[in-house]
Amino acid sequence: LAQSSFNKSLIQLQECRLADESEEKLQNDFLLKIYLNLAICYNKMNMPLRACSMCNEYNKIFSVWKNWKILFQNAKALVMIGEFEESRKKLVRAQKLNPHSDEIKNFIQMLDAKKIVWQKYQVELSKFINDEVKNDETLKRLGKEVELLCMSLKADTELNRFTINLPSKLSYDELQLIKEIVKKEHFLLELKENDVHKSISITISKT
Repeated sequence: LAQSSFNKSLIQLQECRLADESEEKLQNDFLLKIYLNLAICYNKMNMPLRACSMCNEYNKIFSVWKNWKILFQNAKALVMIGEFEESRKKLVRAQKLNPHSDEIKNFIQMLDAKKIVWQKYQVELSKFINDEVKNDETLKRLGKEVELLCMSLKADTELNRFTINLPSKLSYDELQLIKEIVKKEHFLLELKENDVHKSISITISKT
């Protein structure tokens, strides 16, 4: 695999003893190429967190904001983990650096369309949580909405996880229902409560 080859080269470079600044510069140039190529590999392997890690390592040597290629890979990885806003910032900068790229232009259009789809789930789920009338019917409708969200996540090959921020805490019954549905779909569920703002973020991830 190309990824294994790049990782071997990375280890060898990191273990090199450098004689002077010119050798250090040469080493850094090679490292930048390897980090970029590893980011590409990890994105192709559907491993966005590792791709983001490679982008972070790249940024320690040379600002990612000055290279459209690494920005584009960073943006791709961020989309996979549902970080749409941060991804778009990287894409806008990449487009400034390479304004004639159809690939970047098309990716921005795809991202904007994806944001609209997933923001609907944020709005719809917030409605159920904020509904003053809590009964079996509202709970049933909440379950249907969570099932639709899971189905959409399963069908979206470019998205590994999605986070919804809800304005109030979930009731015990609501929380148990969401847990059951997510487990049934073989997804992972992460909950983070904010006691100060009385809010909760729900992250549903593919395993």
